[in-house]
Amino acid sequence: MAYNLQKISTLSPGLAKEYDSTSAYELGEYVLYLNAYWKCTTAISSPGESWDESHWEKDEEPLEHFAKDYATIDYVDSLVYSPIVVSNFKLGTAIIAMGQTVNSVTLSWATSGAKAVKGYAYGPGLPEADFDSFDSDVTYVPGDTVKNGSTNYYCITEHTGEWVAAHFKSFSNNHIRLLTDTELKNKTFSVTGSFGKSEYDTTQKWGIVLFDKGSPDVAPAYTAPTAATLTICNYIYYGKSAMPGTGGEVNLAFLQAMAGTSGKKLQNSRVTSFSPNASGTGEYAWYALPARLGQCAFIMGGVPAAFGTVLASGIPDVQGGTVYTISLSNEHGATSENYYVYRSFYDATVTGVVQVTAKA
Repeated sequence: MAYNLQKISTLSPGLAKEYDSTSAYELGEYVLYLNAYWKCTTAISSPGESWDESHWEKDEEPLEHFAKDYATIDYVDSLVYSPIVVSNFKLGTAIIAMGQTVNSVTLSWATSGAKAVKGYAYGPGLPEADFDSFDSDVTYVPGDTVKNGSTNYYCITEHTGEWVAAHFKSFSNNHIRLLTDTELKNKTFSVTGSFGKSEYDTTQKWGIVLFDKGSPDVAPAYTAPTAATLTICNYIYYGKSAMPGTGGEVNLAFLQAMAGTSGKKLQNSRVTSFSPNASGTGEYAWYALPARLGQCAFIMGGVPAAFGTVLASGIPDVQGGTVYTISLSNEHGATSENYYVYRSFYDATVTGVVQVTAKA
């Protein structure tokens, strides 16, 4: 049996000290005073120590204590509890070009199960927490934060009295802050700063940890590590064009003119499809991508299509199949990287869809 509690006054100083009045949380239409059922009796002494009931003592007379401070205690037959779960955690902008910067990122999420009553956000641009070095001879209590080793960060949450380790360890950083009540309610938060790099990068990550309050018979739960990454990569280019003119070469300007506004996109994969609509004599299909993504195979109408990488002159090795690379930057001043620039072997009418896949 659970209790529907409506608090109308603050706890007396004695009860506040004994039960910690900050542990009254709202769960849907109910308000449960969690620590009137569970109170911590033993400090947790080391990172990684599992929470178990040996640290807690159940209050056998919660109604007597409640009666002193609550006007109404309504019994309900059941209160179905399901631990909080985060889903659809994402960045508003999930990918930017190498050399490009953004001044803020916005993250959003959905939840199911119990309501979030507390949460942490962590990642670049957030405040740097003050962690003490872990000392195995020290007994730690809820609210303590420690650094264990060179990169692993831990804290004991005041909400659960439990070490939260994997969430900070997986990011190897200590830039953390509490989410506000408004952010928890709206399920979104923003981080301001200057984010971006001149080279390829997938390490700029943000994450959240959300806590529910449990139920009278179930300890509070917190969510599994939930993260979103700002991917910083380079463009792929595709389309149709004649060969570079006399004295010209395959470079950034050539690829931008070939691709136009619809044949350029940020993508961290070689697999795609495009319709070059090459008209025939003197016009070829082109496809360019960072060489780190790997070599490509091309298929049209279910059969292999003849493409090869080119030199800066735009000429592929039709006979020997030599693989060439061309060093390119981009319009954002990114660090130059090698590209595979593919051209169809023959100038022919290409009106169908070209499928680009990984080369076997």
